[in-house]
Parts: sequence; structure tokens; C-alpha cells
Amino acid sequence: MSAKYLWKGLYALHQQDIPNLNFRVYGTARAPPGPGRRKIREYIDRIPCEGSQCAHLKDFSDSIEYFQLKTTDQWTSICQKLNATGGKDGTLEKSRIFYLAIPPFAYDFVARQIHRQCRPANPSASLRVAFEKPFGHNYNSAQTLAKQLKELFLENEMLHVDHYLGKPVIRDLLEIRRQNPNLFNRRHVKRVDIVVREAIDVKGRTNFYNSVGVIRDVLQNHATEMLCLIGADIPTYYKSEEEKMALWERNKVTFLSSLKPLNPSQMVLAGRYQGYDSHVHSENGGPPYMPTFASAALTISDPQSSWYGVPFVLTSGKSTGLRESYIRVTLFPDRENAEKKAGEKLRPQRCSPPLDGKSDRWATCIGKGVLFYIQGEGKKAQINGLQMEIQGKSWRREAEDSWKFHGPAKPYDHLIQALISGNRASFAQTSSLLASWRVWDGIISAGETSPQNSSHFIYQPQDLTESVISITEDGILQLQRKSSASRSLHDGL
Repeated sequence: MSAKYLWKGLYALHQQDIPNLNFRVYGTARAPPGPGRRKIREYIDRIPCEGSQCAHLKDFSDSIEYFQLKTTDQWTSICQKLNATGGKDGTLEKSRIFYLAIPPFAYDFVARQIHRQCRPANPSASLRVAFEKPFGHNYNSAQTLAKQLKELFLENEMLHVDHYLGKPVIRDLLEIRRQNPNLFNRRHVKRVDIVVREAIDVKGRTNFYNSVGVIRDVLQNHATEMLCLIGADIPTYYKSEEEKMALWERNKVTFLSSLKPLNPSQMVLAGRYQGYDSHVHSENGGPPYMPTFASAALTISDPQSSWYGVPFVLTSGKSTGLRESYIRVTLFPDRENAEKKAGEKLRPQRCSPPLDGKSDRWATCIGKGVLFYIQGEGKKAQINGLQMEIQGKSWRREAEDSWKFHGPAKPYDHLIQALISGNRASFAQTSSLLASWRVWDGIISAGETSPQNSSHFIYQPQDLTESVISITEDGILQLQRKSSASRSLHDGL
């Protein structure tokens, strides 16, 4: 992900004329200088350009220095260079940022080198270390990493990257909730669906994917972060942004800790796309036991919670026949009464045609694919969509079948800007990451100690596009065909 988008984001920042912002980019890896520089050029050459932009792109490429970082002596060399760079032409280094797109097993060595040798020489300069996912392999490994890093860095020096938190629509979910504070609760919400589906398979990547699976890849991080944006209490009283951030992190941990433990036989639906097994055997020969599709129903255990009894259904998969990401909040029938009980209406009420031509989706926020919409049920929900404006930003119809967000930067552009400014609101924090691992750890551990591939259903893309996920009265997830009787996890397809 970082190879695909990070360099684009850095170049976008390089193109902007931001007053008082001077920065240098250093590329590092374990590869020797020759191959390392060529690899960076390959990434940058993929960035599209036209006319004079191409010369500007070349200047950006030429400005990047590359260092091989494999040994302690090599770390000493680059750290000495960084400390000598600050202060030229009367300037002082204000911040030093390390962006680590490395496997978790390398965190300890790299983090210790940064702490021991690469802290800024200017005592007033800030240090920020960004960690790409995955943060650990399960709860125990994540807890070990957190303990190691806590010995080296302050919490405000660590930022955990989840690029979904940089998406414009996702960034505005809390504002949508603030505008409708009485609507998002068990009185009015019947069910919440968080869906991240991809049409592509994992051919050529099974060596990685069969050790990770869709739960680690998406549900434990991206989907759970979106779940918190919908379900965790929003801070209302605070004296500073720092206090607001601390309260929000505490509320996320409280919300995640209140979720019931997942029961693999009832609350999780898992499958592998047809052809995955042969991909695994041909590429690495291992047993194909990690799911490429999973859906899980999470519920709150505290009867006093405003979300008690509301199922949160998180779904993700590869080779599903569709590429889409969305959050769907389904209300109980009779939208009019729901609004009266809430004491307000969804606002602002600017109606526009729904994306798919259906009339029951009455609040729609669209990014690339569907990123957020609220779905109403019943006769009172016959309204042709709802276009929302939030803090001067808006979604508007661009073409017959697409919507485009008009607002701030793309996800990685935004995250890079947040790194530079020190805006921690766009990043995950350690305590909520650990709480997220606790939610999913039982399912992951059960699958690894006793692989459940025999209970996985085998699916083709049309099996998922022609089905919906339902929940029985007993809390069992089922894949229900839109035109036929439902089938449970153990029935297969």
C-alpha cells in the first residue's frame, strides 16, 4: 500500500507551495544502494504527469537520497547525516518523521536505532514514528510490541497508520453523528453493516495471504476503526484538542471492550473463493486454511449501552464480484416516527437521485464506490436520497453512475499532511489497537490451532453478489440468496 500511494502523497506535498515548509525525503531499505534507488525510481515513474509536471516530477525524484539500513553502523551513518543537515542556512529542524512500512518482527531493532541514534539534535524538534499495519499477528504479539515501543517512545511520538482514516467520507463520520446526535442508537437503529469488498483475488500473493487471511487484513483494523466511528461515544466537553483526543481514545477502548466475545460456530461466516486452494498449492504448497471472505456479527454485552441489541455486521472478502466499501445504518420501519422520537430530522435535507435507482436509500454519501449511506425501511422511507453538506464540503453527482467527493486531499495526501502537522486524530492509537485485537483474537487463534477450512464454504463471485447476509433469531449468520431459501455456514453453497 505504501509503495503504491505513499510516494504519490509525498510528490503531491512537494508540488504545493506551502509557506515555511521545507522538507527532505530519504528512502531507506535493506537493499544495497543501486537496487534501492532503482526501486524508488520505479515507484515514482508510475506517477502520471503531463508537460512541465514531468520535469517537476524528475526534480522530486532526483532530490531523494537513498540509504541502505541493515546494520547498526549504517544507522549510525544516516543519523549523523540527519543531525548535520539541520542548521544549514540558518534553519533549524522542527520535526523528524520516520515512516515504517516494515514487518512487525523488525520493529524492535529499527525502533531502538531511532531512539538511540536518530532523535533530532535540536531539543525543541519533535520526533514522530509512523507504523504501517499490521501491528502484530495476534493480541499477544501486539501487546509485546506495544510494551517494547513504550520503553522507547512517548505515546504522542507514535502514530499507527490506517489509510481508511484518511478517506474524506470516513473523516466526516463523526460530524454526521454530531449533526444527528439522537438518531444513532438502539431506539432507531435496527442494524449496522460495515462492508469492504474487492473484486480481485489473491493469486500471486497467497504466500502472504494464507498467513494473514481476511480477518487480519481488513476486519481487525479498517472495519473495526469504522465501527468505532459509528459506535463509540463522541466527546462533548473538553478544554483542549489534547483532552478531546484522550477522551475519544478512552471511549473507543470502552466501546470495543463492551463487545461480546465472538462465537465461531454462530457469529462468524467464513469462506474461500473457488480457485484459492489451487492458487495456494501452486504458489507455496501449504494447506489453504485462511478465509478469503468473512462476515462477523458483533453485539454489545452491556444492557445499559445505547447500542445494546443492535448487531454490527462486519464483512470483507476477495474475489466477491464487486469492489465497494460502505457503512449502512438500517433504521427500524417508519422513518417519520424515528425522526419524531429523535426530535429532529437528518440535515441538511438536499435530495438527489439515489446511486442505484432504488428509492429506499434516503441518506447517501458517496466516495469512490459507496463509502457511507443510511438505509431506511418501510413505506415512510420513500425519499430519493439525501445529499449532505458538512463543514462546507459536499458530495455532488458527477456522472450517471458515480459521485465524487469535493473536499480535502486523498487518503495518503491527508495522512502525510497530518504527520507533518502532528494531527494525531487521523491515526490509530496503541490502546484502541490492543482493544481491537482482543475482539478478534479468539477467532484468529481458534482458526490457527485447529484450522476451520472444512467449515469454510467455497464461493464464486456471483454467489455473493446474489446473496445477502441475514441473522437468525438464535444469532446465527446465514448467507441468504435473494431469490431462494437461506443457507447457513455449515450448509455451504
